[in-house]
Amino acid sequence: MAHPTDVDKELNAKLVACLREHDFFESEDESVKREMVLARLDQIVKEWCKRVSLKKNFSEQTAAEAGGKIFTLGSYRLGVHQKGGIHVAPARDNVLAKLTFERSC
Repeated sequence: MAHPTDVDKELNAKLVACLREHDFFESEDESVKREMVLARLDQIVKEWCKRVSLKKNFSEQTAAEAGGKIFTLGSYRLGVHQKGGIHVAPARDNVLAKLTFERSC
């Protein structure tokens, strides 16, 4: 793989400057808060999926395995994301149809 050229580096610096100018990057405090909120939201989603599963008369084991997953835009771990943007969906395609979750809200 070729290393970035001087032009690549210059364009990258301009892009980063523009993103900073438009407050695209979150602060360290915002990052910590986001991680805490996502962890709590993950717990809530898993509890909600289990509760819906039990309401639908699934076994305790099936309900526990129903799970739930939080999907964020971009990659927070790689630092390639924008502020906000969270999607919630069943963890996998199983006996709990997406329609079940849409109607349970």
